[in-house]
Amino acid sequence: MDAHAVAVLGYEEVKVHLAGLAQSILGRSVIERLRPSSDRNRLQASLEQVDEARRLLDRQVVPPFGGLADVMARVRAGHVHSRGLEPPELHAVRQLIQGAHQLRQFFQSQASLTPSLLRLVQKLPDLGPLVVAIDDAIEPPGEVKDHASPLLFDLRQRIRDLEDKVRVLMNELATGPRYRTWLQEKVFSVRNGRYVLPVRLDQKGYVPGILHDKSASGSTAFVEPREVIPLANDLAEAELDASKEIARILLELSKRVYADEAAIATTQEVCAWLDFTWARARQSQALGCTSPRLATDRTIRLRLARHPLLAIAHHSDPTRPAVVPFSLTLGEEHRLIVVTGPNTGGKTVLLKAVGLFQLMFQSGLHVPVGSGSELPCLDGVWADIGDEQSIAQNLSTFSGHITQVAAILRQATPHSLVLLDELGAGTDPTEGAALGEALLSHLLQSGHLVIVTTHLSTLKEFGFSREGAENACMTFDTESLMPTYGLLVGQPGSSQALAIAARYGLPEAVISLAKGLVSAQAARTDSLMTDLMKSRVRAEAARQRSEDLVQASEERLARAEGALKEAEAARDRVEREAESEILRIFESLREAARPHLNALKNVPKALLPNLLGLEQSLERHARMTPFQERRRSFLKDLKKYDEVYVPKYQQIARIEKMNRAEERLSVKIGAMTLEIGFDDVSWVTPPDAKRTN
Repeated sequence: MDAHAVAVLGYEEVKVHLAGLAQSILGRSVIERLRPSSDRNRLQASLEQVDEARRLLDRQVVPPFGGLADVMARVRAGHVHSRGLEPPELHAVRQLIQGAHQLRQFFQSQASLTPSLLRLVQKLPDLGPLVVAIDDAIEPPGEVKDHASPLLFDLRQRIRDLEDKVRVLMNELATGPRYRTWLQEKVFSVRNGRYVLPVRLDQKGYVPGILHDKSASGSTAFVEPREVIPLANDLAEAELDASKEIARILLELSKRVYADEAAIATTQEVCAWLDFTWARARQSQALGCTSPRLATDRTIRLRLARHPLLAIAHHSDPTRPAVVPFSLTLGEEHRLIVVTGPNTGGKTVLLKAVGLFQLMFQSGLHVPVGSGSELPCLDGVWADIGDEQSIAQNLSTFSGHITQVAAILRQATPHSLVLLDELGAGTDPTEGAALGEALLSHLLQSGHLVIVTTHLSTLKEFGFSREGAENACMTFDTESLMPTYGLLVGQPGSSQALAIAARYGLPEAVISLAKGLVSAQAARTDSLMTDLMKSRVRAEAARQRSEDLVQASEERLARAEGALKEAEAARDRVEREAESEILRIFESLREAARPHLNALKNVPKALLPNLLGLEQSLERHARMTPFQERRRSFLKDLKKYDEVYVPKYQQIARIEKMNRAEERLSVKIGAMTLEIGFDDVSWVTPPDAKRTN
């Protein structure tokens, strides 16, 4: 995708909003790297995932995203330098793995609603043994356990014993009579890891020991008394040994992490993508988005579309005016649309919206459009929008536009969307119109999908006169002289320059003179275009109504098919549950009967065959054939004149004729002969079923 188009269409602003909906830094890192993709298969898979996430969100079912953190940077750094990870780092690895495990369990529990996401979590490796190893040595939020090794346990017990002895001795020295005269306070403290007494500086010679520090005022010397030095040395040695043992434990545990580095990286990537997908679903719900169908051709079909950034602004502040939706189709009957209308009427907003829809869609995002919309997978979106003036490059506004358009013509393909704002502006109107028409002819001939905005009347005529081109205009209230921001396809717009000038106070004499200068030929052309426009608008409205009816029918059919699938799934589930319950009952009966059968084995030999027959009968009845297999066997054995139960008539009927190829039956119920399907008969006949005469 063209970097310039990505910048001017507002793509980064959408990403900022999306990042605010992510649950973790992992999801935000995916969003930061997000770019539109032209890989159709990858796009299809990504859209299926966000569709499933939105389905869960709409049902208020939320995945557990706890424990997700970026651990790979530190894991890789530790591995490169062959150093042991710190306890909090190891705990973070453990939390990531545990969080991934919870996500896998969650999506397994939602398998029927999230098949694509289930396939994704099935890529998560089993790192359970590593979690156990970390849990054995590290406790939250990141401390090495005493029981991490027998040696560490012994050393820490020795440290605690020595600390107790040192404190007892130091308390005796601080409060006893030996040094009382020379101490600032009857307390002891720890300086640089050594236990010290606060001795008046001018009296420090009376307390034999080692000077470790002085107070800021210089009046106190912190002295380690010689009586405690042997115990303190033993304590320091034990602490040093414990530090070495901890370093050994951390290094060994880190080596296990490094051995699973690739698996941990996969775990982090999958969790990051799941968080990103959930953020997409949250954005979709917040903005009232839908998932447009992925078009099989280059058609862009937008229904009730709202500019994404305006939708974000309205969601953030509901007091803002509601976004006016628009609808358009590009690439079916026409590949090029010329949009006209007054300044501040929304032409540029429309242009940016269409481009931003395409960028969002090809990034796997839902977009704020209505049902029935579809978007293609294009290889590029190109845009020349806004003031391209550059003082640094010595370019005027016109030169800046031409430079950008030239780059588009060199690089865009027939599978690209080209968006040009204010075509032909910034220079002499006659030459601008000629150049604009030539550019449109070239783009139309090259097969690009194109939307342009302009004020030039000549380009309006282009939209009427060329096959594959169409006009459109932004709606305008001629009474209030205010834009209403709607879009009418098939109708050219007017700049309304004279009406707006009059509203803003230009003298009536000037307005009248200007009206007189408008040529009669131009007036006749405008009249003919208006008549033609009205006819085309009526035709477009009729076509739109027909299309809406078709779309509504397709949606009803899709809902019916979905309901049928759910019903079939429910039926299969009930059958499986029934089979399971029947097997459980049979097994209970078998277990209950076993002691009695064993007791009967002492009967006379003459009765043993009867006992054996009873056991075999029980076993035979306990081995249940699955319902589906029994039904297939039942249908296979059906023949003419058999009696079958027909549930929808609640009667037993007689088969008069069979067509196995089409799985149809002719049955007689009373005096009537009816044709029914194999699915309409049951192999289970209720006891109270009625029999026809």
